[in-house]
Amino acid sequence: MLELLQEDKKGGGIVTDETFYKDKYLLKREAVIDTASFPFWEREASQEVRKYTLDNIDEHEPIPEVVQLCICAVAEHLYKCDKQESETGNVISEKDGSWSATYETAKQSEDNKQAKIAKIIFKWLGSTGLLYRGMR
Repeated sequence: MLELLQEDKKGGGIVTDETFYKDKYLLKREAVIDTASFPFWEREASQEVRKYTLDNIDEHEPIPEVVQLCICAVAEHLYKCDKQESETGNVISEKDGSWSATYETAKQSEDNKQAKIAKIIFKWLGSTGLLYRGMR
């Protein structure tokens, strides 16, 4: 099933929306991304997907459901990473007795985030041909 969404006149285009996120991606489960934040994280996730697909998604055509599902998954990951960074900083583990903490560098954090993004994108789009980097 394909869903057509209105193009955003500010650029980049809307690839999915909150209704799709809640109804099709989450299947009515509780949303991770709040309503006010969704447009921002959708835009950030869409840009990550564009980067991996080398802009192979024609946003003037109906956007395939699998692409929208992928963008929702990436958006949730980006949202969770941002929330974790703001809540715990770069602490990745703590010990209580004779307190100790292990910290992650900004580069390690970004590398881990990007690796997970790649994994999500390959999960959803790996068999679609959208990640093809050869000659057409």
